[in-house]
Amino acid sequence: MLPITASFFRKALCQYLLQILLAFYFCYAIYIAQLAFFSPDEILHLKVALAPTFSTFVGSVTREAHPPLYYLLLRLWSSIFSSEINSSEIYLRLSSIITILAFLILLYNFIWRVRPGSSATICVALCLCSWLLFEMA
Repeated sequence: MLPITASFFRKALCQYLLQILLAFYFCYAIYIAQLAFFSPDEILHLKVALAPTFSTFVGSVTREAHPPLYYLLLRLWSSIFSSEINSSEIYLRLSSIITILAFLILLYNFIWRVRPGSSATICVALCLCSWLLFEMA
């Protein structure tokens, strides 16, 4: 049986806090996502991503501010949830929420490797204080 050391307990506590923070973000972001209707930007992005032909798609993407990969991923996401995206804003915004969750997990793991301890959890908590994570998702 392995002895429980202080560093093991600290890492377990930090990971538990990370799970609580990410669960809070997910629930609150879903709540915020359902409150607002489609914005004009979201409608434009969806229209560009769902262009009927590839030449129309390429022509539309060259005039937009986002990189083409964004529209390709949006096209893939909308093909997965094709009927739900037309009826609910949550499915369109869910891709951003999942991307932000993945970013926060990668950030936590990177900071934990650079500086083990509670600094990784504090960094994720500080990132979750940013209104951009909720507004842009």
